[in-house]
Amino acid sequence: MAKEIDQRINELPFSDLGNSEALAALYGDKLRYVHGEGRHIWKESYWQPDAVQETRMFVDQLARERQRIAVSYNNDKTERQERVKQAFGLENRYKSWACLDHAQHMEPFSTPPSALDRDLMLLACSNG
Repeated sequence: MAKEIDQRINELPFSDLGNSEALAALYGDKLRYVHGEGRHIWKESYWQPDAVQETRMFVDQLARERQRIAVSYNNDKTERQERVKQAFGLENRYKSWACLDHAQHMEPFSTPPSALDRDLMLLACSNG
């Protein structure tokens, strides 16, 4: 499964959309953008608002993953060097913000507020 995800990410362009799609492939189960409320992070049993911009760390991890994948999956030296260079570009502050900004309008990140608490009788506890 991980190898399939790596290959998919390797095929994505290094555009804002491509980076957002790569973010979805790696962290689509952990991040949400709730319209009217902002970004949320899955904390084992509940969605926590991202008050400290922790979502930026996911983009930093994505940059490192794209660098690793670029080295691992590209046999042509010139192509590998170009893809690694582009992957390092995602560490740029503006590129990382663009990735998050683009992601908030796409699946699976874009979420209405009503989707977070579908069953009001359930209590979100880490011990179950």
